[in-house]
Amino acid sequence: MNYCYALSTSSAPTEYRYIGETINLKSRLYMHLYAAKNSKKRWPLLNWISKNINLGEEIILTPLCISDRVGMVVVLLFLGCFVDQVSMLMIT
Repeated sequence: MNYCYALSTSSAPTEYRYIGETINLKSRLYMHLYAAKNSKKRWPLLNWISKNINLGEEIILTPLCISDRVGMVVVLLFLGCFVDQVSMLMIT
């Protein structure tokens, strides 16, 4: 199963700043946090994570939908099929 997820901050949990796809939500959040702290590359996402952690914010990963098809989540996002106020949606 692939999960579509969004990253936001604890002060604005519904203001998604990044949308991604992964097979393991807990591991993916850890890797985002690790990269923001340890990577020499400074991508906008890593800068955003670092800045908010330094401000005392918590980075929140919110599951949006799941799919058993690789890449299907990304296709649906591009087509505008975004999950609105629903915690999980099964795509088959």
